[in-house]
Amino acid sequence: MFVSRPWRRHRLCAAVSGVLAISATPAWPFAPGRAVEAAPAIYASGPTVTGKTWELVLPDVAQVDYICRSAMGGAPQGARSRAYYWGCYHSKLDAVVLVDPRAWPSRREWLEAREHEWAHARGWRHRPDGRGTDWARSLPPPAPAAAVTVARSGD
Repeated sequence: MFVSRPWRRHRLCAAVSGVLAISATPAWPFAPGRAVEAAPAIYASGPTVTGKTWELVLPDVAQVDYICRSAMGGAPQGARSRAYYWGCYHSKLDAVVLVDPRAWPSRREWLEAREHEWAHARGWRHRPDGRGTDWARSLPPPAPAAAVTVARSGD
């Protein structure tokens, strides 16, 4: 089941690692603070691991959830049965998959989710439960193109 906007106004929604977890307790629309965990600063900008990553923006969260679940092998560890993806980094497609910002009620949250998923494309990995950086699985961030030097013959 996917949550409609009117329903979200009456339930607590918290996004963790691009997955929306919904509680049955009426509360404020969104948890205060960031919508998703911020990546460490070294993954916040710069080239992606392949340098060819692209962004796939889909009109409906159901489509995003379908693609992300297929890429991730199902729901994340500890996710509730009604939780769903609203963004992910699909490594086989080398694409950041996001729901259209017009389909999400908060532009700030959408931008935070986008930043989070692009950090994954740069090599950042978090723990399977979506909290904290998994330094053992994270890849070193690629060097910016300007910092790469090419040795030329004859120099």
